[in-house]
Amino acid sequence: MSILTISASNTLMESLRPTIEAEFTDKTWRSEGVYTFLELPRPTGFGLDLKVVNIIATLIFRQLASIWIKRLFRVNYGYFDPEEQKQILDKAYRRLENCPHHLYHQVYAALTGYLMDNDLINLEGFIRFRAREFWQFLQETVDCAVDEYLVEREYQEFVTLLRYFVELQEPKIEMVNVIIDQPESFRILDFQGNTIQTDYLQGMLLEINYNEFDFEDFLISALITIAPARIVLHLCQGNRVEQTIISIFGTRVYICDNCSICNAFCRCP
Repeated sequence: MSILTISASNTLMESLRPTIEAEFTDKTWRSEGVYTFLELPRPTGFGLDLKVVNIIATLIFRQLASIWIKRLFRVNYGYFDPEEQKQILDKAYRRLENCPHHLYHQVYAALTGYLMDNDLINLEGFIRFRAREFWQFLQETVDCAVDEYLVEREYQEFVTLLRYFVELQEPKIEMVNVIIDQPESFRILDFQGNTIQTDYLQGMLLEINYNEFDFEDFLISALITIAPARIVLHLCQGNRVEQTIISIFGTRVYICDNCSICNAFCRCP
């Protein structure tokens, strides 16, 4: 009977101990420096190895991946404050939940092949060098979470600045109707249902390059220029710009459920 030895750093192995204690009755623990070693008997045949493969693969995806993501983040992005770190890690963990299925199969196959020929496995080393695509996925998960957070932070800072500007601005018109009837199409009408046009808006339309046109930016700029005291939004279906308008104009915004303007102008399928 041979012995299978599984090693990892002390902190990593300690996080796995409850699961391992529950899964294996015949085992030996020992520590050397910063590493902990788990020794399992390997009887003749492959039955135990299949159980070990299943348990290690499950531990990698359900527990170790989250720990490694947190380590990668703190090594590469430790300059964020605690609250920012929490928000970014939450994004990373959500991304981890959508790990491609083929990576699980790759890790499982790599474990099976490795344990057929070896009696010693270091979990961290195995993932770094034998399951490189999965390790790269973890790194990219952290990077994408950071990028997503920075984009959202920049957006929130921009919205805050615009909201401050709007609060200081005196209304120029009592009320406007904003009809968003297609994913990137809108109309702005006055209280009588007439299209609002200004020299500024006409100039924007002439100067904007079609490829650089940003529907949301243009609509927000138009509303800030018109400076209405009240905005009635007519949406024939949910649209991402709705939340932006509410964030900037606050209590000036009213969402219409259904009215004659909605029936007349909304063209969404």
